[in-house]
Amino acid sequence: MRYSLLAPGKRVRPLLVLLTAAHCGADWRDALDLACAVEMVHTASLILDDLPSMDNAELRRGLPTLHRLYGEDTAILAAVSLMNQAFVVVSSSSTLSAEKRLKLVSRLAFVIGPEGLAAGQNRDLHERASIRNASLLEEINHLKTGMLFRLAAEMGGTVAGVNDDCVRALQEFADALGQAFQARDDLLDQIGCPAELGKNVFQDQHKATLVKLMGEEGVREAVKLHTDRALAFLEGCSDRRGVLQDFILQSVELARS
Repeated sequence: MRYSLLAPGKRVRPLLVLLTAAHCGADWRDALDLACAVEMVHTASLILDDLPSMDNAELRRGLPTLHRLYGEDTAILAAVSLMNQAFVVVSSSSTLSAEKRLKLVSRLAFVIGPEGLAAGQNRDLHERASIRNASLLEEINHLKTGMLFRLAAEMGGTVAGVNDDCVRALQEFADALGQAFQARDDLLDQIGCPAELGKNVFQDQHKATLVKLMGEEGVREAVKLHTDRALAFLEGCSDRRGVLQDFILQSVELARS
């Protein structure tokens, strides 16, 4: 669990929790437990995605994948343990009321389950090879990436105590950011290198990708479009300009250039 969770990484999702909370007027420290929980879930999903029965990856975050170092059995147990530990962290957070903790535990379970990450991975494994439509691929990207981005933004907003209109704006913001981030990831899988990315490239060469469906320039345009939409939705929740907007632009910088 420690090997995968503490390995070098961008920490985009936990940072999104903290920066959204700060953007909406809260102290980012009050969102730290939730940020750690999101990273536990994300790391667990990576461990499972990398398994031989899934993507059969050799490299993750610049290191050998967990199952290659410790065995597939240990990898599965580590992933399950990390996901369960996330629930422990959220449900016992000292900075949230019992009502907010219950709400976020429910949202966390939904995002992980059969209408979230699990559904996205299943469709990725069994549908992507035959997809010929970019919009269908974006549906899978929403489940695999956007759902956890949305949860991260919701958590930050919950800590800040935002109203329902702001929650909806944060959800739309996170959905658009997730699409931009996944489009960037598809592009980097084609033009990046393992030493820079810390993971295998050409992992999706036998699957449909946005690059195959739209071309490299088309994907760059999609990244810019989704990023601009994300920034616009963010203004619907708060007009303050700061580190969250800068973080968004830096996260997709390569694909926009």
